[in-house]
Amino acid sequence: MAGVSSLLYYNVADVLGVTVEVDGKGKLSGHTVRDIDFGGLPVEFRAKIVASRHVKGELLVLARVKGNLALLVESAFCSEGNGVTVHLLNLAKMDAPETWFDHHRPASAEQTLQLLGKAVVKSFKKVTKDSYVVAA
Repeated sequence: MAGVSSLLYYNVADVLGVTVEVDGKGKLSGHTVRDIDFGGLPVEFRAKIVASRHVKGELLVLARVKGNLALLVESAFCSEGNGVTVHLLNLAKMDAPETWFDHHRPASAEQTLQLLGKAVVKSFKKVTKDSYVVAA
């Protein structure tokens, strides 16, 4: 896609651990299965990109993860370097993620979060390759 940096795609691929593919219309796809260790108990997560949208130089990606759990990955350019924020979503409190961007058409990442409302459980800002802090 013209005007969109591959860094935005790399950030999404890095966070989700998937190979991101982009079709001729700019639609993203990708999926993976990973085990995440919760205190010695391996839990299988199946991340799958189901929707994406470019807004104001940012890339927003919705991915189903497990059960009623989804992620909104916000990839942006910023002066501090890494511009990635991951929002944990409760699918029971939102419309279907596959069509969410088409129905709501947010104009910015901030508007996306406002429209998602109570579906946003928690947000995390990526600070290094493997560490995140709770976003303010």
